[in-house]
Amino acid sequence: MKTIRFFPEAQAEYDDALVASPDAGEFQRVIDKALQDITTGLMTHPRVRKTPARLCGFSTLPYSIVYIETDAEIGVVALQHNRRRPNYWKSRLRPRP
Repeated sequence: MKTIRFFPEAQAEYDDALVASPDAGEFQRVIDKALQDITTGLMTHPRVRKTPARLCGFSTLPYSIVYIETDAEIGVVALQHNRRRPNYWKSRLRPRP
């Protein structure tokens, strides 16, 4: 099973969404289940055009997990709210100093 690494901005988005959720326990359960399915290879998602990122959407939440996959880990790039700025996270894919 691959490890999960949240980009700092994605961790902040997750924390904010958890606090804002009317049912934080259910929100956390849905996100954790999706991440577990991704890390074990049970679930793969389509790539976002012209990027190495993949997008995991939910029918029960207005969020999507944006992630990149390597041989060793799943890098969570963003927890994107689907009704806000699309693709704002693309700048996070640029190499960091």
